[in-house]
Amino acid sequence: MLGWFAGSGYGLFLSTIFPTLEIALALVPILIIPFFVLAGFFVNQDSIPVWLIEFEYLSVFKWMFQALAYVKPNLLIFLILNFRMNLMI
Repeated sequence: MLGWFAGSGYGLFLSTIFPTLEIALALVPILIIPFFVLAGFFVNQDSIPVWLIEFEYLSVFKWMFQALAYVKPNLLIFLILNFRMNLMI
């Protein structure tokens, strides 16, 4: 859900900046790819240069990736424990 809202907001923001559809279709990938790189999908976050660390926090993809990395193992543990507790009852 967070990814959908973030992507929609980013798309709406960029659609207000560019005057025509052709310009938007040409420039949006150029603006999105650095956010993917800074999010940690392609490059380890420890290897990002110091002068790019500030831009890392602007990436909505970084926040989605970190939230998913945090929630997924905890959700799995919760489901396993909940299943075991239901079997005991």
